[in-house]
Amino acid sequence: MDVETAKTIQDLIRMIDNVNERNSLGQLVLNGVMVLLASNRRNGMLNETEIEAIDQSFKDIETDESLKRYEKVRDLFEAARKMWDAAELK
Repeated sequence: MDVETAKTIQDLIRMIDNVNERNSLGQLVLNGVMVLLASNRRNGMLNETEIEAIDQSFKDIETDESLKRYEKVRDLFEAARKMWDAAELK
């Protein structure tokens, strides 16, 4: 293997690690945000406009193609949606 090919492979590996790291951090951030939003909803700290905006976001994301193609994305969306729905004041 020549040096150029080895450097290219090394760069690809770094790029894959970077993407995996960002995806993990993104998932952690989303989980944290959903816990905070659900907690605020359950405690009556969100107004109707905020609740409607979040509900609309869920409706918009529900039709996103990535939910159909990527199982992890769909699972993450479904978990966030369940957490949000469970926090609804009855």
